[in-house]
Formats: sequence, structure tokens, C-alpha cells
Amino acid sequence: MESKRINEIVVVIVSFLLILILIFGFRTILLKKGSKEINISNIAINISNESEFEKINTTSIDIASAKKMFDLKDEEFAGIVGRKSMINSYACMFIIIKSTSQHVDDVEKKVIEYGKKYEEEWSTSENKEQYEIVKKRVIGRKDNIIYMIVSADAEKLVEHIK
Repeated sequence: MESKRINEIVVVIVSFLLILILIFGFRTILLKKGSKEINISNIAINISNESEFEKINTTSIDIASAKKMFDLKDEEFAGIVGRKSMINSYACMFIIIKSTSQHVDDVEKKVIEYGKKYEEEWSTSENKEQYEIVKKRVIGRKDNIIYMIVSADAEKLVEHIK
């Protein structure tokens, strides 16, 4: 009689554990579907294939250059992609920085500050058309992604991020 009672208790415990495993398993699956990780490399490819980034010679902005341009520290970002014109007669550029969660505000401030400096540099240029493009740059943030797009089509290109 006692072993039958023990078997019943074991069955109840095992059933309870299986139910918990199923509940947490489904919860995990649903949470993963709800959280969409932003792939900055794919965004960069999409932006690069549009607008003047496709028509003129551009070069990648590597991590070392980006760190210097934006005064970034290693612990402030998890990824950086970007492109800029290879010649100084075009102002177009974009940068997308995947910030670490605790440094999003700091990185955003640094990108805004760089945007102001970039505008200052172009304010003395004889190429007023490019200066106007710089003035209309788009700087923004989506979750932990900070971006700056300098392009005649900046408003359109930012849709790749949103």
C-alpha cells in the first residue's frame, strides 16, 4: 500500500515538473518571437545600396576610425558599421552604433556632438549644396541603436532602421 502511495506522489511531482517545463518553454519561445534583434550589418547593406552611397566612391568606417571620430570607449558599444565618401567634395556618410545598454545616452550625446562638428566643418566649404545636406542630417535612436545619416535621402534611408 505504501509503495502505491509513493508511486502516486512521484507521478504527481513528475507531472507538475513537466507542466512547468512546458509553460517556461512556451514562454521562452514567445519572448524570443516578440524581441526582434536589430542587425546593423543588414541595415548598412540596405543603406549602402541606395542613394548616393551606391553612386559615389565610399569607404567603410572601421571601428578604430569610429572610436576616434566619436570619442568612443570599447565598453560603450557592441558593434559599429558605417560608410563615408572617399572624396571631400561629398558630405554623405552614415554611422550605426549598437551601444551597450548602460551607455546608450552617452553614445547618443557623442553622435549628436559629432554631428555639430561635422556641420561646422562643412559650413566653411564652398560646396553649399553639401553643407545643406549636412544641416539636414538625421540623428536618432532605436532601442540601443544610435545612428547618424548624412544624405540627400536621409529621411528615406532612416526607414531601414525603424
